[in-house]
Order: sequence, then C-alpha cells, then structure tokens
Amino acid sequence: MHQRRGFSLDTRSNPGTRSSGSLLKGHRACSRVSTTFPTPGDDFSETAAVTRLGSLRSCRPSLASCQLIYRALDLFCCAGGAGMGLHRAGFDVTGVDHNDQPNYPFHFRQANALSYPLDGFDFIWASPPCQAYSIASASQRVRGKEYADLIEPIRKRLVASGIPWVIENVPGSPIRADLILCGSQFNLRVIRHRLFECSFPIFVLTPPCNHPPDPVVVVGHGTTSWARKKNGGKCHTSKEKRAAMGIQWTTREELSQAIPPAYSEFIGRQAIAALESH
Repeated sequence: MHQRRGFSLDTRSNPGTRSSGSLLKGHRACSRVSTTFPTPGDDFSETAAVTRLGSLRSCRPSLASCQLIYRALDLFCCAGGAGMGLHRAGFDVTGVDHNDQPNYPFHFRQANALSYPLDGFDFIWASPPCQAYSIASASQRVRGKEYADLIEPIRKRLVASGIPWVIENVPGSPIRADLILCGSQFNLRVIRHRLFECSFPIFVLTPPCNHPPDPVVVVGHGTTSWARKKNGGKCHTSKEKRAAMGIQWTTREELSQAIPPAYSEFIGRQAIAALESH
C-alpha cells in the first residue's frame, strides 16, 4: 500500500486524532465556536472560500488548549475536488484511491476503497465511479463497454460502519437523492448536477437552479461534440474550466472527474453540525 502525505493548506502541525463515536474519548474537551453555515446562494468562488477558511481558523481554540479535530475519509478521491471542500469546511482529510493521485492536496493512501479501514474517522465521503450511469460514457456503454458498479458494495460498508457518510454520484445513478446540487446555486459558471445520499438529515432549503446562458461544460479530455452542440459550438479552454469549477491544481483529465469543492464544503459544514449535535 502506497502512503504519502500531500500538501495541505492547513498550517497546524500534529493536529491529533480521535476515535469516532465519542467527542471526548481520550482527548481534552473543548468548545468549538459556532460559525454561520454558507448557503448555496452565497459566494463560493475560490477567493471567497479562502476568506471563509481564514475566518474559521481565527475563531478556533489554539492547539495548546484543544487537540480535538474532526477527521474525514475521502473514498474514491481522485485528485481532490471533494476533499478540498471538506478541508474548507473544517475537516482533516485523508484521501483513498486505487490509483496514485500525485496532485491530491492532502493525506493520501493508495488502496482499495472497498477494504480500506474506516475506524478512526468521524465522517466518510464516497464518490464511486460514475461511468456506469453518466451521459458522458453512454456511447461507450452502447458499444458494449462495461463499467464497475460500486455503489451498492460501498453503501453496505458505510451503513455497517455506523459513521456519518455521504455518497455522491451523477443523475441516473441508483442512489437516494437526499440532496441535488448544481453549480449555478453557488454562483459558478458550471451546471454539473450531482446527487447526494446522506446518512444524516440536512435541514436546509436550496434555491432552484439558475443556469447561466453560457455554461462551461467540463467533461472528458476536451470538449466533446455533444458538449459543443450544447454550447453553441464553443470550446472552452482549460483555464475557463478550472475557473468555473473552482479548481486550479488538477490536470484537464482530473478536472473532468471532479466535483466543485463548493458542493462538499456546503455538505461538510452540515456534517459538522450533525456531529456537534450529538
């Protein structure tokens, strides 16, 4: 198993860990400062996210008085779109993927997501491969190509773990759509609808989609013919795609497999609220 610690925007050293299920087990108690959770109508640009992250850090107790931090496991992590959002929400993030991910910006383990140990984490995010259901791979499925369907086996693992979790996937996938998010809800220039099945309730009203007249399509290795048709024949540059997604550290191919960090930041803050309510 390959192990690597990636670069992290979090400047804290030796953050400490704890076992899931008990906020105080083996650690000093501390009160966490309540923050205002963002809503999809807020500004989720990369600049605004960095500002929120700095504000969140400034109101946290120092490590001298508190060693408590929530740990998130990012399964099927790819290059870290979801992981970045969880980090911005306030989690210490570890990513797991069967392929090496040299651009993943946090702790990384190259391993099988269906067998990687889940103990010691407070929250689990899973983004199993979507090719078995996505529009982008429909033509390949018609030609007879088969893709792995890992939603049911990962769901069984998560349910059995007893740890709060979320499964993310594309429309048409066999997950319970507890929440549907769109980039336009976060003032992003990308549509990118995604479904989220959550093990905890999310008590928030999301605004309806407000699709921009000229959305950026992020898919595949470039701009496919169906995407150009949808966009009036325009091919967007990699720079435009990264700006639309709020992701600057990935390759073009990695970008096409990611979700905007705004999605997981939004859900991650609701997860922290659920953890702190127990």
